[in-house]
Amino acid sequence: MKLIVDSGSTKTDWIAINDNGETLFQTQTLGLNPQVLSENILEERIRNNYEIYQSRKDVYEIYFYGAGCGTEPPKKLIKKAIKNKASYIALGAFFSTKTKLVKYRANIKTLKWAKKTTNIPIVAIGGIKFDNYKKLLLNKANFLAISSYIWNNKKYKPLEAINKLK
Repeated sequence: MKLIVDSGSTKTDWIAINDNGETLFQTQTLGLNPQVLSENILEERIRNNYEIYQSRKDVYEIYFYGAGCGTEPPKKLIKKAIKNKASYIALGAFFSTKTKLVKYRANIKTLKWAKKTTNIPIVAIGGIKFDNYKKLLLNKANFLAISSYIWNNKKYKPLEAINKLK
């Protein structure tokens, strides 16, 4: 199962889909902004959602796009994530996006530095679509959080948009 997560500071929308692009469930939690919430509160908000908690072992991909993923100097955040034994580090926005307001932009230089500094998986976010995703993969981003290109695409249905990225 794939989880598509669109998070702001006040609410987080979750959509689970199977390999055929069929929606398994949609749910909502309180917002997940790592800039204003502790790790314990973030985990609690996820654990307290029955559908997410029950499905946790079936998830093999997560596409997370969220607030607070780049509002502090990236190297400082990365070092903090390493110290706290984070399971992944999200960097972005890499490209222009209409999904969220962007205060700081990530760049390939920071991505390369992060990959040299840690083995923790790096999730690239922000404005990622068919014509720019390969640049992030070629520079060793482990995962891509792609929201608008999939869900707000005027040309392709969600599964078609995902398949264009393969």
